[in-house]
Amino acid sequence: MADIARLDNAIGWVHFRLGGGWKNIISTTVGGLVLVIGLIAASLRIDPTSPTGILSGWTHALLGVQAGVLILLGCSAVRRAVRKDITTGMIESHRLMPVSGTTAIGGYVLGPTRQAMVLSVAALLVGSVTAMSSGIALENWLLANAVLASFAVCTWIVAAFVALKTRGGTGIFVLLVVFAVLGQGIILALLPGLTLPISPIVGASILSFLSPGAAWGPAYQTSFFAHVGLAILCYVGATRRYRRDDLLSFGPLGGLALAAAWAALSVAAIDNWEAVRPRWMDTSRLDSSTQLVSSLLMAMLVAIVPIHAATWIEVQWHRRQRLDDPHLGRRPIRSIPVVLAAAAICLLLPAVVAPTRALTSDSLARTAVVLVAFLFSVSYLLRISYRGKARATVILGIWIFLTWLGPWLIELVRFGMLGLDEDELLTSPIVGCSPVGTLTHIWVNGDLSTNLGLAVQLLLAAAPAILFYALPRRFHGERGSGVRPSAPAASP
Repeated sequence: MADIARLDNAIGWVHFRLGGGWKNIISTTVGGLVLVIGLIAASLRIDPTSPTGILSGWTHALLGVQAGVLILLGCSAVRRAVRKDITTGMIESHRLMPVSGTTAIGGYVLGPTRQAMVLSVAALLVGSVTAMSSGIALENWLLANAVLASFAVCTWIVAAFVALKTRGGTGIFVLLVVFAVLGQGIILALLPGLTLPISPIVGASILSFLSPGAAWGPAYQTSFFAHVGLAILCYVGATRRYRRDDLLSFGPLGGLALAAAWAALSVAAIDNWEAVRPRWMDTSRLDSSTQLVSSLLMAMLVAIVPIHAATWIEVQWHRRQRLDDPHLGRRPIRSIPVVLAAAAICLLLPAVVAPTRALTSDSLARTAVVLVAFLFSVSYLLRISYRGKARATVILGIWIFLTWLGPWLIELVRFGMLGLDEDELLTSPIVGCSPVGTLTHIWVNGDLSTNLGLAVQLLLAAAPAILFYALPRRFHGERGSGVRPSAPAASP
C-alpha cells in the first residue's frame, strides 16, 4: 500500500506521510462516511413520506461537500506544503535531488491532496446511491463530478504556482472572491474571461447537472478547456519558479501565451455570456461593447508580463556583455518585437467579438495605436527602471494611474464644479486622452472623435523613449563598469 501511495514521487510521498498517511486518511474517511450515512438514515426515519425529495436534497448537499473538500481543503493543503518547504529551506534540498521541476510540482499537487481526493471519492459513492434512489440520472451525477474534478485540479495547480511566488496565496484567493462579488458581481460581468473558469461554481453551476434534461453544453465545454489551458500555464510557471527563485515565472514566449489565453477566455466568455453568466447577476444593462472595452484593458495589463520578461532578460544580457561574460550565450529576443506581438494578440479581441456595426478598419487601426503606444511606453519605463535599479512596479503603477485615470479625475473635478451630467463626462475629449476613454469612444460611443486622445497617447509613449536615450552613458553602464546582474523585480 505504501508503494501505491508513493507513485514514484518522493516529494508527493513525503507530504502524503506528513499529512498522516493512509492511517489518517482511512480513519477520517470512515468516520465521515458513518456520520453522513447516519444522518441520511435519520432524515429518512424522521420523514418517511417523501424519501425521493430527501435523497435528492442529500445528493445536492454531497456535491456541495465535495466542492468544499476538493477546493478549500485541497488548495489549503497544496499551499501549506509548498510554503512549509520554502520556510524550512527543504526546497533547496529538493532542488539537489535528481527530480525534475515537472515531477516536483506534481508531487506538491497530488501528495498533500490525497486526503481530499479520498473523501471526495467516498462522497461520490454515497451520492451515486442517493442520486439513483431519488431519480437523478447516474450519468448526470458522474458528469457533475467530472466537471468539479477538472476545476479542483486547476485550482490546486494555481495554488502551487501562487505559493511559490508569494506567502500570501490564501489572502490572494480571498481578495479575488471578495472583489468578484462586490457590486453584485460587477467585476465578473465586466471581465467575462474571469467568469469563464469559475462558471461551474458561480455561473452554469454543476448543481444544474442534477436537474432533469441537463446536458454537456457550451458553458461546460468552454470552461473545461479554460481549466486545461490555465492549469498548463500555471504548471509551467510553477516548474520555472521551483528550479530557481530568481527565474521569471513566464519568459517572453510564456507571457505571450498567457496574453493569448486571456484573449481566448474573453472571446469565449463574451460569445457564450448567457450560458456562463452567474444566474444571480442582473446584466440586462450591460452590453458586449462594454465587456469588450474592459476585457481589452485587462488584456493590456496582462500583456505587461511578456514585455517585463523580455525587457529584464535584454537588460541583463547587455550587462553581462559589458562584463565580457564568457558564457553570455546568444542574444535574447528584443523587447520591441514582443511589444508588437502582444499588441497583435490584444487586437484579436475586438477583431473577433466587436459588434458588426462598430467593426471597421478605422476602429481597429485606432485601437492598434492605443495598444502599441501604451505597451511601447511600458517597455521603455521598464528599461529605465531596471538599468537605473529603481522599483519597476512602483514606477509602472504610477504611470498607469496617471495616464489611465488622470484625465478622468480632472474631468470629474471640473464636471462636479460645473454640475454637468454623466453623459457629458463620458463624451468629454479630455477623458478621451486616456486609453480607457479612447477605447470607450471607439467601441461604445463610435461617433466621437479620438484624434486628440491618440495624439496625446503617442506623445506620452515617446516621452519614456526620449528620456531613456537622453540619459548619460554611465546610466546604461560602460564596458567593465562592474555592474552586476541583480535579482529581477516582481512580475507586474
